[in-house]
Amino acid sequence: MKKRKLFCEISPFTYWLSTEKEILKRHLHDTLSHVHFAAKREDESLPVIVYRHTSLIRRRLGNVDMRLQENKATNLALAVKRIDGVMIRPGETFSVWKMIGRTTSRKGFMEGLTITKGEPAKGIGGGLCQLSNLIHWMVLHSELTIAEHHHHDGLDLFPDFGRQIPFGTGTSISYNYIDYRVRNDTNNTYQLRLWVDAKYLHGELRALKPQQHTFHIHAENEFFSREDGIIYRNGEVWRDVIDCETGNRVDSQLIRTNHARVMYECPPSVVIHEKTNYEIISERQEKVLHYLTEHNIPFTTYNHPEGKSIEEAKRWWRSDGSMHCKNIFMRNHKGDQHYLICFPCDDDLAIHDIEHWLKDVLVSKGMKAPGKLSFASPERMMRYLGLEPGSVSPFGLINDIEHHVILFLDSRLQKAESLSFHPNDCRGTVVISQNAFQQYLSSIGNKVEYIDTQGGNE
Repeated sequence: MKKRKLFCEISPFTYWLSTEKEILKRHLHDTLSHVHFAAKREDESLPVIVYRHTSLIRRRLGNVDMRLQENKATNLALAVKRIDGVMIRPGETFSVWKMIGRTTSRKGFMEGLTITKGEPAKGIGGGLCQLSNLIHWMVLHSELTIAEHHHHDGLDLFPDFGRQIPFGTGTSISYNYIDYRVRNDTNNTYQLRLWVDAKYLHGELRALKPQQHTFHIHAENEFFSREDGIIYRNGEVWRDVIDCETGNRVDSQLIRTNHARVMYECPPSVVIHEKTNYEIISERQEKVLHYLTEHNIPFTTYNHPEGKSIEEAKRWWRSDGSMHCKNIFMRNHKGDQHYLICFPCDDDLAIHDIEHWLKDVLVSKGMKAPGKLSFASPERMMRYLGLEPGSVSPFGLINDIEHHVILFLDSRLQKAESLSFHPNDCRGTVVISQNAFQQYLSSIGNKVEYIDTQGGNE
């Protein structure tokens, strides 16, 4: 069956129209959100250098026309003039596009390299991702909070050429709805200094006073793999937090898990790992990992042989101290409401008890009682969660874009330091801290209720 085209794919005009719609939506959202954007620029630099970085402007990227690299140099020079010296005061949010504005030929911007549908292309103002990459790399070494960050989804487009920073720490921007934004939640004031010379893009992130911590960004577990004939680049990017007074590492944060399809021919020197069936990351699993990464939600993950039941999965679970969970998907008697219930893996709950608990919670919140419950069919599971039996988890809610499903969590999950769930694939496990799980629950938008299966309701 031929896949139906999206509206934006029908013609160049519908693509332009869709893009303009997204630009307008972002303008309206920013107007209504009352976010205080950084805008004031100062010529005088703040006294403390937090981090500085340089980036080579003209690089050989596969077979890309070097003319686009020359044009990129012009675009970067124009863009940095609009950002250099910007102050990011406490409570303010820095936005790349709020500072640069729309890139047009009337303003002097030229055709540069862009990425469209995973392929190299060209467009007015192209190449500015290099600027947001540099800013992002400096921000990672600061106490600023990343509020919006996009990647070139799951693709390794070009072979390494003098790489200085870990793969996967780049950004993707497109005016104005794909932005790079940083929020200052500290009591310190920061400043970006940016300039270009004949060869390099230069940047300094400065501050009014010294930070309490320094940061070290590094890659781990990097390798290339072949999965069903396709080569992928894999790895993790970690951020170590170091106390300035003691020099001790106080935290280590996983900020990116890479599983990127290689779009070029690997040189003979590259060792490619042939993955076994259970090591191959499925599209469902990759979607979960991508979602968590895009929302800056920390997690760890590992793959193992298939475990569709708790008994099977226990053979492969690691002894990491996390609470492993059992997840069941149910429907009411009319079939117009669905519930995802999560509780400790060693518990067995009777349906009539679940009916009682859900009724008490829903009625107390002014919602409709579920009536008689039954297990939802595989068809309903696929329709609302995008999952198959044996792989149900709260991460299935990322597929419930209409927020139809109500999530019920045993209150003991709320007290666990960390939790383990399938990443929508029973050949893997995601371990997530309690704080990170609460961050995930806030991001999905579904109703979440807690039930006390040992006593009353919460």
